[in-house]
Amino acid sequence: MPKNILITGVNGQVGQAFQALLENTKRTDDTHHFYFTNRETLDISDKESLETFVKENQINIIVNTAAYTAVDTAEDDEALAYKVNKEAVENLAEISKQYGIQLIHISTDYVFDGTSHTPLIETDSINPQGIYAKSKRAGEEAILSIHPKGAIIIRTSWVYSTTGQNFVKTMLRVGAQKDEINVVCDQIGTPTYARDLARAILTMIESEHESEEVEIYHYSNEGNCSWYDFAQAIFEIAQVDCKVNPISTKEYPTPAKRPSYSVLNKEKIKNEYQLNIPYWRDSLKSCISLLDIEEVKRFKIGIIGSGFIGGGLAKLLLQHPEYELSYVLTRTTVSKRDDFISPDKLTNSLDKLIESSDLIVECSGDAIYATESIDHILKFDIPVVTMNSEFHVTTGSYFVDKGLVTEAEGISQVCRLFCIKKRLLWALNPLCMPILKVF
Repeated sequence: MPKNILITGVNGQVGQAFQALLENTKRTDDTHHFYFTNRETLDISDKESLETFVKENQINIIVNTAAYTAVDTAEDDEALAYKVNKEAVENLAEISKQYGIQLIHISTDYVFDGTSHTPLIETDSINPQGIYAKSKRAGEEAILSIHPKGAIIIRTSWVYSTTGQNFVKTMLRVGAQKDEINVVCDQIGTPTYARDLARAILTMIESEHESEEVEIYHYSNEGNCSWYDFAQAIFEIAQVDCKVNPISTKEYPTPAKRPSYSVLNKEKIKNEYQLNIPYWRDSLKSCISLLDIEEVKRFKIGIIGSGFIGGGLAKLLLQHPEYELSYVLTRTTVSKRDDFISPDKLTNSLDKLIESSDLIVECSGDAIYATESIDHILKFDIPVVTMNSEFHVTTGSYFVDKGLVTEAEGISQVCRLFCIKKRLLWALNPLCMPILKVF
């Protein structure tokens, strides 16, 4: 029987994987109808808006892929982490129970403390360590406590895809820039290709398996590895000439503690839904083969600032066939910006800009705003180009060795940055005079 299915978090990796799967699958008129939403089209932390959407669209199933996933940033942004990972999930659970909706929620391996030495089953002891981990566990507890009939919690690990910011794309970018890198070798887990996870959830939706209880399942690809092994495999498959040096967790301290062992046992989900889960290296090959195609086609550039300079750069990018304007971050009210060349590209969310961009150009003209924005962006290993001399004079020295930051003197000097497997090539629009200073 056809159902109306709400998928939240469409800007994230799993949400986009759902869209890609459905676009590539021939579906007849009697199949399910999917509603894809993001933070701007449906704020799930607003219970009244969520209830209105559910009633108006007669939703039967909710798949919650929305999450605050910036593990280290969460240590300083506890309120937002809990708002997205716990309070919004609470709303989803209450609405699901009230209207008899099946809720499928994605959680994380971080709810475990990493002290186990055998694959983790769903009933193993929970002991989250950081703010991100604790907020995700709080979301699980909200669902378990509210107990909407037939709700499903899926814990997964090390998610990557062809979209957004993730370990695979970061390694390909960094590997193109450097001759060698250091990667942690004493954290063991399993990579999960977002498209495989989305496909598994679609299988669960189509299944006749039912339960009166809230069920917890574990899902990742098969096998296990360290981050060092993962990086080695990425470079081997992509044919990137970059040496990987194994280091310990102590040599690479982070604000949030990572589980040292978080391999998930998947017997329960395989047995109950007859899933055939791919081996992690096979899925990695599939992902990289798609990345090769997509990287050649378009390079996604984001902009901070919607004034004269930002608008001018946006106009150039929209006219250039090799590049894609991802989003333009503005502090103005998006709904009132009919004057902008492409209003649909405007956003008030820095995280949305980061998720969608391979390179970000900062041209706000505000040194403090630039400093705060660039500091956040570099945590995601995204290169930044600035047109803000005041930023460089005031706080620019703070960013030395923190990431790739360059300065450009004028719109026409910033045109393209793209990866060619064995090196990072900086180039300017051939119509312009090159004035680019790389630090």
